[in-house]
Amino acid sequence: MPSALRPQYALALQTLAATLDDTLAEWLLAGSTARKLAGWDVEPDDLDVEVSPHGIEAAAEALGLPLRDDDTGAGHSLRAEGEISGVAVDLTANLEVSGPGGQLGPDFPLQRTWATSMEVGGRRIWLAPVEEGLARAMVTGDWSKLVALASGAPEDLPIRVPYLSLRLASAARAAR
Repeated sequence: MPSALRPQYALALQTLAATLDDTLAEWLLAGSTARKLAGWDVEPDDLDVEVSPHGIEAAAEALGLPLRDDDTGAGHSLRAEGEISGVAVDLTANLEVSGPGGQLGPDFPLQRTWATSMEVGGRRIWLAPVEEGLARAMVTGDWSKLVALASGAPEDLPIRVPYLSLRLASAARAAR
């Protein structure tokens, strides 16, 4: 059962979706907002969006957000941050993370294949697989992120082990 977003977040998501859909860039809602819509007991603090590598420039430009290379030490991506209707927005493409679990390269096509969709305000929104966040946290050895991802999860939520296995095997191969 999808959970309702606070009105400000619902408005920001509608604005974001309309803008990004006009660019024809492929995108997925990720992070706590996607988890909230999927039934997690969590209150989002931003809109996290995974964008296809081919669409990130158009998406950032359409939203008026500056695009930059982002290197945090544990990861590298193309990233654009800003606000829509007073809500923080974080666009990411080509995120690659590394840590004790190996090196996990970007795979937007796999995320898109495993994404789930739902209708929000009359618009189809695609949700990134939560297992992607699990894989990234496992590869980087970020236990606090794993705990945060598990917190508030619906009791009957199955973890899609095949997706997680594909991503972790990819990270392990890259570590050799």
